[in-house]
Amino acid sequence: MKRTLYDDLGVKKQATKLEISKAYKNLAKKYHPDLQTNEKAKKKAEKEMIKINIAYETLKDDVKRREYDNQLLAEEEAIRLAKERARQEAAFNNIRNYNQYYNQNNNSSNNQNYEIRYVYVNRERRINYDILLKVLLAIGIFSVIIGIAMVIPASRDYILDLYEKNIIVKIIINILVAIKSAFKSTMGFIKQNIGKRKF
Repeated sequence: MKRTLYDDLGVKKQATKLEISKAYKNLAKKYHPDLQTNEKAKKKAEKEMIKINIAYETLKDDVKRREYDNQLLAEEEAIRLAKERARQEAAFNNIRNYNQYYNQNNNSSNNQNYEIRYVYVNRERRINYDILLKVLLAIGIFSVIIGIAMVIPASRDYILDLYEKNIIVKIIINILVAIKSAFKSTMGFIKQNIGKRKF
């Protein structure tokens, strides 16, 4: 990063006027040419005093300081934009180099032909598997409950009585029995065909 006037005085960018003045006085005492012991140190102190005086003259004045801060912001933004541009150019060069490499290594002699197939799915005829799973689960739970109830003598007599007297219960049980037999026959058919089929 470029050295700033704040760095010359050894203060932060958010420093108050009092902090800037205090820092200037401390540095002026430290680098005053009359306080130096030899010629080399005196010349170095004179150069430091020039930098310190320029920094203090700029930062103690509100208008000059505001203009300087705006200049710093503009320089930082220019640096940021330059870095971003360099990053984008590097990314673009990587893509271009990859495309060149890909084109060189995939010429007509070793190209592979790929076929894309589009399958049309009729949404109206597609089975909603979630609903089907819920229905089968409900039928399974109901069948288990009926099976357990049939083991207990009192509940078995009650179910048989309901079956004989109530037409709705009779229809439901007949439907369950039909589903059970259809399921068994379907599973048997699948087992036979899968066993015979060659892949």
